[in-house]
Amino acid sequence: MMITALVLAAALQTYPGPDAQPQKLEIGCGYTPGAGMMFPILIGYFDHYETDFYGRAYATMSGWGGLEDTPFSAAADRDWYRQDAPLTVAGRDYVKYGLPRILNRTDVVWFAEHDGVVVAAEPGQAEPEVVYVLVTPEDCGFQPYQREQ
Repeated sequence: MMITALVLAAALQTYPGPDAQPQKLEIGCGYTPGAGMMFPILIGYFDHYETDFYGRAYATMSGWGGLEDTPFSAAADRDWYRQDAPLTVAGRDYVKYGLPRILNRTDVVWFAEHDGVVVAAEPGQAEPEVVYVLVTPEDCGFQPYQREQ
């Protein structure tokens, strides 16, 4: 019975239609496996729709979509991220350190891909000491990983 109620609640969740206007717009950080680059995504904030916890939805060709259904990949749902496993990227080992941080999309660039998730670094770094793994595309939240010594 509990599962049925949760499924019904999810099915009743509504997202703004194509003509809805958000109260605020922001640019997020999109990535899809194999893209080889990050790209901007449009995030709308709505106060009169049941979108996600913060009233956010992402722009689609036909309107607005729920963040739980985005086609953008992120580390937040990967076991290796949740288990704080080290990463091997471009032949170098990196370990998670610190907390995720919000970065401007232009502060970092695509460096590599790990398990379908973008690994970014500061521009011009051929062998970065720190890389950033995209955790939350809607707000450009990145988890730093430091090169293992």
